[in-house]
Amino acid sequence: MDDRDTPLRERLIDVGVELVTTEGTASLGLREIARRAGVSHGAPRRYFPTHHSLLSAIARRGFADLGARFSAACAGEPSPRGQVRALGAAYVGYALEQR
Repeated sequence: MDDRDTPLRERLIDVGVELVTTEGTASLGLREIARRAGVSHGAPRRYFPTHHSLLSAIARRGFADLGARFSAACAGEPSPRGQVRALGAAYVGYALEQR
């Protein structure tokens, strides 16, 4: 799938996630995200009226990813103790991968 096939809202979030991952939160400006997504600096405002709303969408993406990892980690663990261990391992693994 080409970037142009991805809906713009999702592409903006993808670029924001990439920026956070590679350069940290200080680089998360609407203009920089728009530039890297290949759109005008005003385009993100169509989907995210404020900088905060874009940051919230980026954070929700991270929490959804973490939640999916938690679900997968607990899927094969029948005991509560095993589930807690699996959750801990998933959490630490995520934290190490997604600083």
